[in-house]
Amino acid sequence: MKRWDNLNHAFEYLKRYINGKPRETRFKVSEIDLALVSNFKGGNASVVEPVDRLTLKLVSYGDVLGTLAGTIDGKPLRSFVDTGELAGQATAFLRLTKVRDTAIAGFGASYASALLAAYFPETLPVLDRRVLSGARIDHARNSQGQVLEIEKHYPELIARFHAEMLRRPNLRLRDLDREWFSIGNNESQLKSE
Repeated sequence: MKRWDNLNHAFEYLKRYINGKPRETRFKVSEIDLALVSNFKGGNASVVEPVDRLTLKLVSYGDVLGTLAGTIDGKPLRSFVDTGELAGQATAFLRLTKVRDTAIAGFGASYASALLAAYFPETLPVLDRRVLSGARIDHARNSQGQVLEIEKHYPELIARFHAEMLRRPNLRLRDLDREWFSIGNNESQLKSE
């Protein structure tokens, strides 16, 4: 699917930047992380947080990211017996986008999940309305088609990815993302016709 492939190129830029970070600052989130996530996710949103407030807010994201890295410890999603703790910590990262002291204008929960997926591409999926549809996860939408309270669906999405990857042992996480994105994208195109 051309749309997913093009978006995946932007995702690769983000991963390359993250992989090039020095080990001691790898989990320190920067303005460049946010810009590359925005490039990957596209749409109308842009990070517009005033710079003087952004630096302090990014510290919290880095702290939670470092904790999550300790839980993941380099393991792929299919190696987890239970995804509860993993999903809880990943959702806590997404919730930072909703709390007044850590919310960043233009950086929502779906964007935060994209950052997690770039840091942990074999462990965490991108939370996206098309992927939710492709995974058959029920969700309410507003009049613009945006998923209401999308972050609430992340634990279920992680669990669905986990179950499907256990069922299909040779499947890679990004390949399943592509599959479900394509299904959800086709369904949304049919609804708009």
